[in-house]
Amino acid sequence: MILMNEMTDDKNKSDIGNNSQELDYFIRLANKTCNEALQNLEEPLRFLSSIDALFMNFIQELMGIQPATAGLLLINAHASFRAALRLAFSGQLLPVFMTLRGVIESSLYAHAIVKKPDLQKVWLERANDKTSRKKCRDSFTIGKMFNYLECAHEKSFADYVREHYDYTIDFGAHPNMHSVVKSASLKDLVDGNIQLSFAYLHSHESFEVRQSLIAILPRFSSNFRCLIGQLFD
Repeated sequence: MILMNEMTDDKNKSDIGNNSQELDYFIRLANKTCNEALQNLEEPLRFLSSIDALFMNFIQELMGIQPATAGLLLINAHASFRAALRLAFSGQLLPVFMTLRGVIESSLYAHAIVKKPDLQKVWLERANDKTSRKKCRDSFTIGKMFNYLECAHEKSFADYVREHYDYTIDFGAHPNMHSVVKSASLKDLVDGNIQLSFAYLHSHESFEVRQSLIAILPRFSSNFRCLIGQLFD
């Protein structure tokens, strides 16, 4: 028999209660972790704020872009970028990369619609019926998105973006072994059961949070800056 045990940081329990199975405890702990990270990780925050400002500048410059749906998708990419940072500062590391993958995909959709305006209608009519849904799904495969990128830019640029897209999957955008097992641990109990612990949250002092903010996220941030800067040339 496997018993689940949510892994939390003991330092965080003193002022918000001890029932780690309750949702309100989890949310308050995530907010507490985020506040502590903002206070103690000022340098990563300063760097990421500069990337966010560049993102905002690109959005302002491209607000007249046609078709208009491309501008909407670009805003969605920026909103997802901010959501990924919020998750990272809160210590929720696995969904960070699910969200970063969405940043790249939304940007690629915007690029595809700019290069092939007829795709706007396909995207907008996706929910009309089963036929429209299949047409949209077939039109916006990730392979086709990268083909559009390669045709519009140098292959090396498309390969660069694809490499970082694959990194998001390796680090948790898909539930693969490397990303999931890293947050889990198994312990044999004296009664013969096995205790499974899984890190829903990581402390702001943990290696994992610092690795995300200081090493991984800046790498992806540089990619997004390059991607957004070149997509609509």
